[in-house]
Amino acid sequence: MNVLKDSSCYLAGPIDKASDYGKGWRNSITPFLKELGVKIFNPCDKPSHLLNESAESVQHRNRLKLCGKFDEVSKLVKEIRNIDLRMVDMCDFLIVHLDNNIRTCGTWEELFTANRNKKPILVHIEQGKVNVPDWLLGTIPHEFIFSRWQDLKNYLVEANIGNKIWIIQSIERFIMNNVGMGGRVYGLENIATKSGASMAKFRLQMPRYKKDAFYIDVISFDKNADFVNQHVKEGSGVFVSGKLDEDSWEKDGTKQRRLKIIADRVEFLPINQKKQESGNSETDDSSVPIETDSEASDSANNIF
Repeated sequence: MNVLKDSSCYLAGPIDKASDYGKGWRNSITPFLKELGVKIFNPCDKPSHLLNESAESVQHRNRLKLCGKFDEVSKLVKEIRNIDLRMVDMCDFLIVHLDNNIRTCGTWEELFTANRNKKPILVHIEQGKVNVPDWLLGTIPHEFIFSRWQDLKNYLVEANIGNKIWIIQSIERFIMNNVGMGGRVYGLENIATKSGASMAKFRLQMPRYKKDAFYIDVISFDKNADFVNQHVKEGSGVFVSGKLDEDSWEKDGTKQRRLKIIADRVEFLPINQKKQESGNSETDDSSVPIETDSEASDSANNIF
């Protein structure tokens, strides 16, 4: 059994106050995770290299603060924060490295954001589990807090073979949170962020037998977004696979919810590919096959 294959992990921990800017432990654990088939979300290796933390970027912000240019610092950090929290939102679980001797702010926001979203969180603490902040023991199960990196790795190996009850529960989350849907693109928005990272949004229309069409929002980033921005048109038939997510808000005192897909992959349906190959990129009513009824369901909120 390979439970963790194709899951995704965000690596949270101090960056700007760390002596190596958070790269050491992340570079060390990444090969191990890749061997398990885990996809990595690394804030030290963002989609846009312009927002990666480095000695130069930290020194630049410090100079701006000394000059009283806090608006410029705020603008820079907002972009970093938005991308990092987006990766937290997209991942399946987190590995968090804590060092009581390093002041950090973003790491705690990422940890508590993930906890509110009921994502599994594994914590390594440099000073040992006996020195973990008490508040954290009231936040996540203490079984997910480790004094040694090897113990954390051993836990993930056990998780990968699924031989413990809370590991089996996590399988459901990985399976149920992955969806694949085919349909027609409407409301396409091609977005270029200030950081230079690509983003695309659209609504996927899926015909249903003897029912009104079903719609779901789709958001794609980076290479997927580049593909959508360059090749997909209104009415194109596409197949989308990715993670099921949910937006929630209040309107007139009532809580509203809307499902969306964070796309891992966007590709043309076969009939559209034939049109592209023949040089005809226009899409007519026949370009999207009728799909069987496909209802989106909310993801399971289980933990390891």
